[in-house]
Amino acid sequence: MRFVRIAFRLKCNQFDKLIQLGNTVVDRIDGSSYFILPTPSTGTLRAAIADTVLKKAAWGDVGHRGSHEDYVNLCQSAQTLFELLQAMAKYVSNTAIQLAGSDYTALGVILTSSGFDLSMAPARHAALGHVQDFCEKMENNLNRNQVKLKWKRPLGTTA
Repeated sequence: MRFVRIAFRLKCNQFDKLIQLGNTVVDRIDGSSYFILPTPSTGTLRAAIADTVLKKAAWGDVGHRGSHEDYVNLCQSAQTLFELLQAMAKYVSNTAIQLAGSDYTALGVILTSSGFDLSMAPARHAALGHVQDFCEKMENNLNRNQVKLKWKRPLGTTA
């Protein structure tokens, strides 16, 4: 019962966050012209959200909790919703890559229109400047076939 163990790690407020994410994604996908035939369908996702909401209500609020069986049912339903959201995220990612190609600005627009947040916005990469002060370092601790190279970091870079 792997799915139960994973879902058991969820806390009560995480069930609410999962439901909220599901609702946001469904609303955004339905209203977007980028995602014509989402897989899984938004209807399937809506059904999983509704089931999780019902199971959460059956489990109850803090201080008025239902049975352990109610909690297990909620965990199973939340796990199903989580897996559907993962599948939807994969669909969104694949669709965005097909539509935007290597245009990172367009890719970001398409991804955020889905209701999923970007964990890290795509960074713009400018052309690096020419290498300056390039030299070979002579060190005694290098092995026979090793070479150590050194140069100045181009302006405007941090790494």
